[in-house]
Amino acid sequence: MAAPNVRVVARSWAGYLVGRPIRWRLVGVLGVAFLGGAVFPTSAAAMSLTPDGVPASRVTAATSDWDAGYHDPREMLTVIESAEVAYPSLVRIFSIGKSYEGRDIWEAKISSNVSVDEMKPEVLFDALTHADERLGLEQALYVLQMLTADYTSDPVVRRLVDERTIWIVFAVNPDGWAYDISGDGYHAWRKNRQSNGDYNPGTDLNRNYGYMWGCCHGDSSGEPYDWNYRGPAPFSAPETQAVADFVKSRVVNGVQQIRTHVTFHTHGELILYPFAYTLASPSPDMNPDDYEVFRSMARTMASMNGYTYGESSHYASSDGDEIDWMYATYRIFSFTFELYPSQDVGAGNEYEPDSVIAPQTARNREALLYVIAAAGCPYATIGKAAQYCPLTPAA
Repeated sequence: MAAPNVRVVARSWAGYLVGRPIRWRLVGVLGVAFLGGAVFPTSAAAMSLTPDGVPASRVTAATSDWDAGYHDPREMLTVIESAEVAYPSLVRIFSIGKSYEGRDIWEAKISSNVSVDEMKPEVLFDALTHADERLGLEQALYVLQMLTADYTSDPVVRRLVDERTIWIVFAVNPDGWAYDISGDGYHAWRKNRQSNGDYNPGTDLNRNYGYMWGCCHGDSSGEPYDWNYRGPAPFSAPETQAVADFVKSRVVNGVQQIRTHVTFHTHGELILYPFAYTLASPSPDMNPDDYEVFRSMARTMASMNGYTYGESSHYASSDGDEIDWMYATYRIFSFTFELYPSQDVGAGNEYEPDSVIAPQTARNREALLYVIAAAGCPYATIGKAAQYCPLTPAA
């Protein structure tokens, strides 16, 4: 590897750890400060503010071309538009709405005979809810590539694309993403870029969904300057409202067509399922059979990709979480994939070299095909297809 250049990335190490699981906070307390050449200073000088108004606390060493393989917004749009041109019978690209700063939130529909709404079981993937979690975008692009380029050569892919409708929202948070990669170095920016008056801008989109919003004093904040600010009201961010409007649009004749959902985040190598807002296991607001479906599906997917699985609240309790809202509102079997690297490395490790993209996205292939297949009838995973899906093929 060539001699490293130094990039300054702005996020408060202490602030990042507030409300995090206890093992992450212990990492901070013990001063674990080395991560691929990164140093997390603990001096008062390290807590000074950058011109953005964000505490400057992380310095990352990197070669000049260490991350060139990650897509920027223009490159992403080129990739997804090219897929639509190359596979016109399989792919349709459209915007589900505008961000706070007016950027499109791009989505792909993937299905055989894609121009027709054929009432197939549906699956939703989304990525880049948090602006600095860019491996999630690469995972979403991998799904697009897998379902198109492999359609003619892989009989499993072909069958699933023929029998399902798959939706991919590539970057829920395009404003935060554009800001995070702007300038000479990363800003370690998580939130969107919505104005908070005189405060540091942005809402944490994964604390802004409507179910149990602000309920439980978990990993969400009512203070606008915090990294996990939940916004002044549920769906106050246009980006979460756009997602909600799209999901609502898939209710046809009173029935939600989306049956399974995965949101891609980093990091931890975890498969998480609802609820995030409560430690109750199972929660009284979850059907017991649904709880068994979540456990069964998560366990199976974890056996495929080597991740750890469990209820979201057992890793980081939060309210206003997307997967809680998906399940509670529409009974969608909704999962968070916390991608590479593992949780053992501690907090703040979102800027991995591009050498990890290919192996770490391909690592999830089998699990992602499984969640697409399971949309036929998720209850088949616990042997109750006949009870819940008598008229629907189980796979």
